[in-house]
Amino acid sequence: MKKVVFLIFIMSVVLLTAIWQPVYASSGADSVQSDEAATTVNVTKLPKLTINNKTGQQFTLTLRGPKTYYLTVPTGKSNFEVEQGKYTYSYTACGGPQTGNVSVKKSGANLKLECKKASEKNSKVPKLTINNKTGQQFTLTLRGPKTYYLTVPTGKSNFEVEQGKYTYSYTACGGPQTGNVNVKKGGANLKLECKKASAKNSTLIKVTINNKTGGYIYITLTGPHTYNFTVAPGKSKIEVEKGKYNFTVRGCGGASSSGTRNFKGSFVWTWFCTP
Repeated sequence: MKKVVFLIFIMSVVLLTAIWQPVYASSGADSVQSDEAATTVNVTKLPKLTINNKTGQQFTLTLRGPKTYYLTVPTGKSNFEVEQGKYTYSYTACGGPQTGNVSVKKSGANLKLECKKASEKNSKVPKLTINNKTGQQFTLTLRGPKTYYLTVPTGKSNFEVEQGKYTYSYTACGGPQTGNVNVKKGGANLKLECKKASAKNSTLIKVTINNKTGGYIYITLTGPHTYNFTVAPGKSKIEVEKGKYNFTVRGCGGASSSGTRNFKGSFVWTWFCTP
C-alpha cells in the first residue's frame, strides 16, 4: 500500500513539472517611447526613402500608396521609413502644387525635388516671408487666388505664392489664429507671434520636447484644445493650454505611443527609440 501511494506521488510531481513551463516572448523590433509613456508599440524595419529637397523651402509631402504618409520635409537630404510599393506624391512649393510618382523597393529609393527652371520673364514669383515667433512649428492655410498649405518652422521662412489678397489660419498659442495678408508684386512680410498676457492670467504651459529619436516625431494632443506638433531632433519648445490631454506620438520609423498626461506646469518631455 505504501509503495502504491509513493508511486502516485512521484507521477503527480512529474506531470505538474511537464505542465508548468514558463512561456517567453522574444522581440527584436524598434519602438518609440518616452520617459513616462504609457504604451509602447513595436514595429519592424522598413525601406528608407531618401528625399533631397532642393526647392529652398520646407513643406509637407503627402505620399499615397500601400499606406498614406504625411512627411515634413526640410531642405537638404532627409530619410523616411515607408512600406515598400508604388506611390504618388504631392506637395506645395515653387509657387504652387507639385505632384509625381516614386517606387520604393526593398532596398529603398531616392527622390530629388527641385523647382523647374523657367525663363527670367516668367520665373519671378512674389515671396511671402513669414517670421514665426510663436515658438512652435505649424501648418498655415493660405486662401486667395490659390490655396496653399505651408509648413512654417520657427524663425523666418520664405514661400513663393501668387500675387493677391489672402486670408490665413493656423493653430498656435493655445488655439486657432486667423488674419489677412496682401502679397504684392514685390512680395510681403508676415510676422506671427503669441499675444502677451499677464503672468497672473496666463494659462499656457511651456514644455521642452527633448527628441532623442534621431528623426522627426509627430505629437498629437487632444484635450481642452487639439494640437499637432512636428518636432525635429534635439530640444524644442512648445506651448499648450493648461489641462489634461490624451497624446499620441509617432516616430522611429512608424512606431507610436499613446497615453494621458496632465499639463499643469513646465517640464521636459523626452522621447527616444528602443530596440
